[in-house]
Amino acid sequence: MASDTRSSGHSALPPGMKVVCAFGALGGIVGVYDAIASFRFGSDPVVTLVLALVQLAVVVGLWEGESWGWILGMALYGASVPLGFVDLWHVELWAWILGIAFYGLQNPLAIEQLGWIEVVVSLAIVGYLASKYRLYR
Repeated sequence: MASDTRSSGHSALPPGMKVVCAFGALGGIVGVYDAIASFRFGSDPVVTLVLALVQLAVVVGLWEGESWGWILGMALYGASVPLGFVDLWHVELWAWILGIAFYGLQNPLAIEQLGWIEVVVSLAIVGYLASKYRLYR
């Protein structure tokens, strides 16, 4: 373990970190499912699968108190912020130019709002992980 204070078990894990791990696990599982579903439709889901597996690794590392989990989490969620902005620009551009909504939603603005939620949540997770640096030294 990364810290002697955590050697007594998972009860020392802060509640906020448990929430981050729960959402990370959910996102990783959904990502793996999405990648497997994409294989069925002839798409190339390698990047989705790799990112989902990395997200699951982050969850394990954070839960176990490993410093590599914290570093990988900062990198993964940190990269999600600028990529979220790129995704916002891309979705907004194509939704308005083509006049269609992506991902089965009927309103292009709803997709833009989902993108903003992704950016804000990623920023919040990065901030929270940064505040818990001492747990993972």
